[in-house]
Amino acid sequence: GNTGQMGDVVYHEYGHGITQEVYGYPEPPSGMHEGNSDVTDNFNSRFSLIGQGFYLNNCTAGIRNSENSLQYPDDWTGENHFSGQIIAGVHWDLWQELLATMPQADADSVAARIWHYARKLYKPMTQPDQVAYLFITDDDDAELGNGTPHYDAICLGATNHGFSCPAITVGVFITHSPLGTTTDPVGPYPVTATIYSTAASLDPSTLEVFYRVGAGAWSSILMSPTGTPDQFVGLIPGQACGSSVNYYISASDVLGNHKTNPAGAPAAFYQFHVLGAEIARHTFETDLGWTVGDAGDNATTGIWERGNPQGTAYSGEQIQPEDDASVAPGVNCYVTQIPAGTNAAQYDVDAGKTSLKSPIFDLSGYGSAVIEFNVWVYSGTLQQQGVEPERIHLYASSNGGSSWTQIYQLLDSGGWNLVSLDLGAFISLTDQVRFRFVIQDLPTSNALVEAAVDEFRVLGCPLSDTQVPSVAVAAPNGAEQWIAGEHHDITWSATDNVGVTSVDIRLSTDGGLTYPTLIATGEANDGVYDWTAAGGPSDSCMVKVVAHDAAGNLGEDVSDELFQLLDASTAVDGQAPPVAFALMAPSPNPTSGRLTVRYEIPVGCHVELGVYDVAGRVVRRLVNADQGPGRYSIGWDGRTQDGSSAAGGVYFTRLRAGDFEATSRAVVLK
Repeated sequence: GNTGQMGDVVYHEYGHGITQEVYGYPEPPSGMHEGNSDVTDNFNSRFSLIGQGFYLNNCTAGIRNSENSLQYPDDWTGENHFSGQIIAGVHWDLWQELLATMPQADADSVAARIWHYARKLYKPMTQPDQVAYLFITDDDDAELGNGTPHYDAICLGATNHGFSCPAITVGVFITHSPLGTTTDPVGPYPVTATIYSTAASLDPSTLEVFYRVGAGAWSSILMSPTGTPDQFVGLIPGQACGSSVNYYISASDVLGNHKTNPAGAPAAFYQFHVLGAEIARHTFETDLGWTVGDAGDNATTGIWERGNPQGTAYSGEQIQPEDDASVAPGVNCYVTQIPAGTNAAQYDVDAGKTSLKSPIFDLSGYGSAVIEFNVWVYSGTLQQQGVEPERIHLYASSNGGSSWTQIYQLLDSGGWNLVSLDLGAFISLTDQVRFRFVIQDLPTSNALVEAAVDEFRVLGCPLSDTQVPSVAVAAPNGAEQWIAGEHHDITWSATDNVGVTSVDIRLSTDGGLTYPTLIATGEANDGVYDWTAAGGPSDSCMVKVVAHDAAGNLGEDVSDELFQLLDASTAVDGQAPPVAFALMAPSPNPTSGRLTVRYEIPVGCHVELGVYDVAGRVVRRLVNADQGPGRYSIGWDGRTQDGSSAAGGVYFTRLRAGDFEATSRAVVLK
């Protein structure tokens, strides 16, 4: 009686007629029949559930669901209605990806067209064949090696369900390891990637990192070479504590081949959190107060234990991890029973649920908090219709465990997964915050179920911060003679209990009575600012550095003594202005710290000054600008273009000024 009232079930049954008409004889196997009838239903109802409300007294569940994580061939059971959900899941996922990246009418047209013609033109008899023909149908130039117009969406749907995608061998390629949660609100945050094209040269103007804070507008940063072949870096500026930063990488070559990382950006993107402090880190190498067991726990085996897990495999697939998620020498984690046993089913979770509860965390002093943890789940799929497969569930409580809110679930992780969750989006941050992991195997399923948890961290931003940053100006700090138009390094140190977000630099020419000249604002707290001196002449100059933290607190310091600002035409130490080009030997040399490079130009020209390694590769660009005549001094802090510390060894400074070129040698000790 219920079925007769439900239009989406009618759509499914009509889908069998479509398949019969498309294929003729022979028709595909039943699993293909059922799965593609579900696709027909999904396209017509715009809903993933098949037969919602089919079961008595249950208005939310359905017979099947195309929004699933079933994998081929692992979850192929031979039960045709169930197994058909795998291919239906491919089409649902690729359609949703298209809907996220183009107008609805276009997404509907593409999703329906490639589904229909992959079947009509090629008559696939297996699910892997149908997935393969989706790419061929979508192809527009008889070359799968350069992708297809909707490759990313099709590949997302395919890989979500265990199918492979044709290898792309032509075009732009981007490899990147995503940034993780940081406790540094100062930044910058270097986004480093390997980018190259097999078809043509890269277009440097298109190598960009796009980033945004929360749901704000996207901003872009041009990436620059690091000195390592095909490696580029873009620097996302520091963000306030509590920020959630989204970003992706975009690149094209000169022929117009384009790629983003992750694929599908900007609908898909990477995310990291900026927090002020690590509140707790539980590696589980020792007992930190986590407890096993809760009301209603009834599993007979596979109960949570802390220790070094013994790896378990079944049909070549890893069921229980052999190693924890910590770096050596860490070995312990919480796992659903440590022993491997004589077979995979001996110590897995059976006949009910098992719970793991954390100690209580005091988060009452934090305005925002994030939890991070590594989780491992293997879930044997239930074959009964209308019953969800086993998942690991994570619950959080703000009252010590009197009530719980589900904040996360996962079905089959495929190994260790790092999870990051904004806790404030789910519960209040009180002094009674607690967590509970639950995994179960229903008594009727008798499926293989294993789980593990490791490296549990709680990070947060203090609710209020009244501590001002501490600042110390190092240079100029007395007796310096700095010449207008020349480069000079203003240096300082600034620290804060949470972090310095930026600094402002001001100049006084009246002995510190007033600081009317703003030299720089919003600068990163990297301890050095390359200043092209201006504002003189005066023999009563001082510099003020003002540091800002995320709470708006200000700290400052000024030069201890007066320094001089001179016109470029003024003699320095009795010497006349330069009459010839010159590059002086760097000093001190050798050095284990900062290196100072001095040079002279007698006429205005374009100046390029950089540090190079013995192979002639650029390590750090110091100057690339038009400069007037004068004597110049600039420091190198021993860091490479991407901000990392240069290794010890021999380096060269090279000056190009107009037609003049000179090189000098420097030795860096580490």
